[in-house]
Amino acid sequence: MAPTFEVLHSAAGPSAALRVTMPALNDSVHCESDAAVCWRGNIQLEGKVQGGLLASLFRSVVGGESFFVQTWRATGPTAGTVNEVILAPEEPGGIVVVTVNHGEDMLLVAGAYLANEPAVNVETDVQFKNVITSVVSQTGLFVLRARGRGKLAIHGHGALKTVELAPGESLAVDNGHVVAWSARTNMRVGAAASSIVSSFTSGEGFACFFTGPGFVVYSTHKPPTQVSSSSKAAKANNGPVGNCIAVLVVLLFVVVFVGVFGTIAYLAITGQLENNTSGGGGRSHRSGRIGSRHSHYHEDF
Repeated sequence: MAPTFEVLHSAAGPSAALRVTMPALNDSVHCESDAAVCWRGNIQLEGKVQGGLLASLFRSVVGGESFFVQTWRATGPTAGTVNEVILAPEEPGGIVVVTVNHGEDMLLVAGAYLANEPAVNVETDVQFKNVITSVVSQTGLFVLRARGRGKLAIHGHGALKTVELAPGESLAVDNGHVVAWSARTNMRVGAAASSIVSSFTSGEGFACFFTGPGFVVYSTHKPPTQVSSSSKAAKANNGPVGNCIAVLVVLLFVVVFVGVFGTIAYLAITGQLENNTSGGGGRSHRSGRIGSRHSHYHEDF
């Protein structure tokens, strides 16, 4: 028998936990370090590196995950005893359980991993082909790739929603809210509105556009690292895009001011030079007349 994953929802808000039940001997589950809340039954805890030393180091440094992962294993069934462990992420939020199939990898943003069955391998991947997309979409240049076959638990801030996309079907998600998506699903980044101006002035800026087949997991809230203490002020100013527009307006004003001032100064200097040239010509003319008089004087003498 395989372990069972059950999401436990909180009545107080979008804060969930994961119950993993291991009914058979040697049933096991991998999870993020320090994710266990409580446990019972005939199970034991082990700390391991997943995927090898270098893979674990890479996942820890650039993938935002812990170097070691927990492995909970059932040591044997006992009549009347339930082998289970309750897992929860460090930050409150939602949890979804998805099934990974062979040949259908999944991509997760850094920090979204919670737990997986042993047949699912989670490793760090680099989006070399979509560098600009990874930056603008806020999914990150380094993501987690899950491959194999089995259950995978994902967590994010706020409530999590999973959307299945049929072939050719599209879904737009505001950047910063994407948690996971199928590797086969096409993703691109573009303006949230039909025009650049509307996208900037609305405060939405850019969005991620997914086209099926596949599925997308998004969160209702952005991670705290993307929400600064000045979020209200940023909202009032239409966010970072609005701030960029303000800076461009100021720069445009400075350029126009410098251009007008420079033109006036150039005309003033040019006019002064012309006056000086005309004045010099007048003095030369007068000098010629004086010289002519001196010439006549000497001839009369």
